[in-house]
Amino acid sequence: MKQQLHRSVTFWSGLLVIAFICWAWHDSYYYSSFYTTRYWTWANSRGGAMATDLGSSGPEWSGARARDETLQLRQDSFQRPYFLRGQGQKRGRDYRFDYHSSSSYEQTRYHYPYNPLDRWILYVPYWLIVFTFAALWLALLFWRARRRNRVVTP
Repeated sequence: MKQQLHRSVTFWSGLLVIAFICWAWHDSYYYSSFYTTRYWTWANSRGGAMATDLGSSGPEWSGARARDETLQLRQDSFQRPYFLRGQGQKRGRDYRFDYHSSSSYEQTRYHYPYNPLDRWILYVPYWLIVFTFAALWLALLFWRARRRNRVVTP
């Protein structure tokens, strides 16, 4: 007997996960949330998920969620993913950075070279997370349907 799609646990689990990711995506435009351990920080901010290696200079642990007014300056819905490393540069001539017309990547790229060499940041935008999960979920649903049809049909 062929099981209908709306009775599938895989179908409803996938919808639940996509709904959660979309909620986190929307939430990241208004709130900045993070969890920090001694060596790592995980954050939900600026339309994406971020992971940062702090070297060994972080606090024991901390976490916060706060409304961040600076996030609303300029938001690009489809930012690119990026990976940046600290370069240990000394602060030289400092000029006013235009936050109103720069993207999240440009803002981070401006400030990150001043971090120590052992620090890095990885930013993955939520549109990429949703697309990747949806592609894997749909592939699983099609594979499941094909496998069920093969078992039922002699």
